[in-house]
Amino acid sequence: MATKSKSKASHWLSIVALAIGMLSLMYCYSFIQQLLEQGLFHSNRTIVQLTRILKGGA
Repeated sequence: MATKSKSKASHWLSIVALAIGMLSLMYCYSFIQQLLEQGLFHSNRTIVQLTRILKGGA
């Protein structure tokens, strides 16, 4: 079952919203990539440190 847009304004607003979303992802891409790269390293180091503390060998 297909639905039709009753307003051309809503169609254009949807396109504008998608464009804003794409621009924000493009702007934040380097920050997200850096967070993922450093986050995995830091989380691994944190888990190792917590394991040492829980074992009593800090």
